[in-house]
Amino acid sequence: MQSVLNVIAALILLAMPSAAQNAPGGAWSPLFNGKDLSGWTVNGTEKWVVEDGTILGESTTGHYGYLTTDKTYRDFNLRLEFKPEAKGNSGVFIRSRITGNDPDHGPDIEGMQIEVDPTPGNHTGGLYESGGRGWVIQPTPEGEQALKPETWNALEITAQGNHIATRLNGVQIVDYHDPRPHFTNGVIGLQLHTGGGVKMRWKDIEIQELPSSSGQPTSAAPGAGQSAAAPPANPADVDSIGAVMLAAYDTISGPAGQRRDWNRFRSLFVSGARLAAVVPDSKGGLRTVVMSPDEYVQHGDPYFQKNGFFEHEVARRTERWADIAQVFSTYESRHSDADPKPFERGINSFQLMNDGHRWWIVTIFWQGETAETPIPKEYLEGLN
Repeated sequence: MQSVLNVIAALILLAMPSAAQNAPGGAWSPLFNGKDLSGWTVNGTEKWVVEDGTILGESTTGHYGYLTTDKTYRDFNLRLEFKPEAKGNSGVFIRSRITGNDPDHGPDIEGMQIEVDPTPGNHTGGLYESGGRGWVIQPTPEGEQALKPETWNALEITAQGNHIATRLNGVQIVDYHDPRPHFTNGVIGLQLHTGGGVKMRWKDIEIQELPSSSGQPTSAAPGAGQSAAAPPANPADVDSIGAVMLAAYDTISGPAGQRRDWNRFRSLFVSGARLAAVVPDSKGGLRTVVMSPDEYVQHGDPYFQKNGFFEHEVARRTERWADIAQVFSTYESRHSDADPKPFERGINSFQLMNDGHRWWIVTIFWQGETAETPIPKEYLEGLN
């Protein structure tokens, strides 16, 4: 499974320059026309004007101020640039709504905020839930250093279902699957924080709407483990560890143009399952790309329509305790079953669970072999 998953992970990363790593949607559309605030509503008494093809937001009374879209959005990629011109705090709100106006501090809002602060280390790109949990997730240490003070910064946001991801100047900041999303639809807003001293410019604000997703958390109930939308499994595919492993490889293998049995593929996975690829990052290190089975299908199907792909397990090491199992599955990949040599090999790490009735795939986490990281001998021998 590794090599095609690498391809699909690459497709997800390269399909668009956004933080998304999600399904590509329709065309990109401007939210700001560069001339006036058509399509936007000013909330509060703070200053929002258009200057030199940019939106300038500036504190005047020291209250909160919001510039919000007239339309609401649910699932989308959003990209924009911002430039801090003072030390005050700001932010980008998504799936939000104005709930009222307080004479002491200005408009009230609820929804998810992507932090925008002019000072490195102050969590720009992190997720803060206004009207709810407060900080949801803050940037990684690397992400904290991605901000460029006093100049233009590129911010990219993806919201699809319960998945929100952000990138700042090409650096991944957060990639978060929310187990309990509170806000799934609403306006997009630019913020001026209370307290005064905020001066922020914005430009090149564009949106790409994505196929709608329910956004509901996916948690597996004991003895069930399958979402209502998942098809029933063939009992022979899931009655043992070996069977579910064989089915996983079989469902993705075939000649170019052969439609894969995606219902069979989906039936192998517990609700909320994830597939995660280890891929190179832009600085010579490694990072992970995480996807759901449905996201894998969405990106994998076009690839399989054009490319032959056959993957076979050649060795297996299994550790099991009670009803959970960890399997290191060594694979070889070929474009055709007739190819004498594989074009790639590596290890898929499967995490499995038995609910008392059948085996489920919970996670597949994989990495390909390289010259620097050859597969050890013990992972090339036997199916145990």
